[in-house]
Amino acid sequence: MKYSIFSLIVIFGGANATADQITGLSPRLEYETREGDNLLIYKSAKGETYKVFDHGLNFHYNLKDQSSHNSTDGLYSIIPFSEIGTQEIDDDNDTSSNPQEVTFYLCAFIRLSDGCITRTETGEQCGGEWGDGHTWHSRLYRDNSYLFESNTTAENVYRDYSSRRLDSIIVSSPRILAYLMEGTAFDNLLTCDPPTTKNVQTYIELRDALQADGDMENSGKITNKILPLVRKNTEN
Repeated sequence: MKYSIFSLIVIFGGANATADQITGLSPRLEYETREGDNLLIYKSAKGETYKVFDHGLNFHYNLKDQSSHNSTDGLYSIIPFSEIGTQEIDDDNDTSSNPQEVTFYLCAFIRLSDGCITRTETGEQCGGEWGDGHTWHSRLYRDNSYLFESNTTAENVYRDYSSRRLDSIIVSSPRILAYLMEGTAFDNLLTCDPPTTKNVQTYIELRDALQADGDMENSGKITNKILPLVRKNTEN
């Protein structure tokens, strides 16, 4: 969960669902309650579950017409969600700023084949509509193909995390959340860029950095994922 220490302080609210299934596909998205928190979970065809979304979000769905969220080819889905937070509002008659509670409306584009959230957006981009295949039409941009091209990679996340460039701007617990796409959890990185022989060294370095910061939960997730690759390299 992230908190900005400057003009925006995000305080996440609770989700509005229980165990409702979002799509009729397999793999699929489902609401699930964990430790009192309602989460949107991606479940693979093998039955594996991934918490690709961060906790504490409000998801907005027409559960009676779930297919309306899916692209015409069924490969992607748009997930509307919101965060409740406070924003510093300047008073013209006062030199100080007054924090006011506001709701931030966003949307996520998720690849249904593996559950990867390729992009989160806000504003007019979320008010578009599906065209042929999985083209997205909005008034914001003519070419929206970037929405389906994930740049969530171990290399990008590790580079940013190691730079600590956001540490003075955003306070998060764990710290890695500040370096992930808004609304996403650490599992989304492992889903969008699974550990392979090509990126395993980057994952090892990211794991060590997380351990140094005391983030044993997410470093443990990396260990579980890379263990078969490390064993294979050792045997070879």
